[in-house]
Amino acid sequence: MAWFHGRTKVQAGRERLREEIQFDERVYGHRADVGSCIENNLATLRGVIEDLRSNRHVEPIARFVPPENGPVRREIWSSLLAAQVLVHFPQDELEKYSECYQLREDDEYFMDRESPAWRTLHLLEGDPNLRSRADPSLLQVAIGDAEEMSRGVAVVSRHQVELGQALGTDLRQSDPPARKECVPIGRNL
Repeated sequence: MAWFHGRTKVQAGRERLREEIQFDERVYGHRADVGSCIENNLATLRGVIEDLRSNRHVEPIARFVPPENGPVRREIWSSLLAAQVLVHFPQDELEKYSECYQLREDDEYFMDRESPAWRTLHLLEGDPNLRSRADPSLLQVAIGDAEEMSRGVAVVSRHQVELGQALGTDLRQSDPPARKECVPIGRNL
């Protein structure tokens, strides 16, 4: 009877984990889809900063939208861990779920550090030639941080897509109309 009860808990836990993973799949799917656009935008901003550092005139930059991040959940994982349900999962499946949730922690690290860098880069909007608005050295640090953190998010997001597929959760089915697309940064208002 205990065997049946454990099996029922595993089945219910698996369903709840998949629901929790699907909640975040919009973020991972979006970031995997727009990775090259974000890289191009960062390259554009790096060029602007290099021009400013070299005292070359820069064309005005329209308002731009930084990469979209979202909440990352792990309440179900934590509750199943505390209730000792996860110990009853098949080992290979448990390893995939464990990797998925460890990657969420990694991604939170990258996303939390990416956002302030993009906020600093917003100083370039409008006429970046107005040096009183920002020190080019500060912008140089921000672009480096944004590039490093965005690469980290992209790597984790692509891996989350693969893990989702391996766990039977198709990231590509997650609410595509709700996602904002990456818009290339232009230098003219």
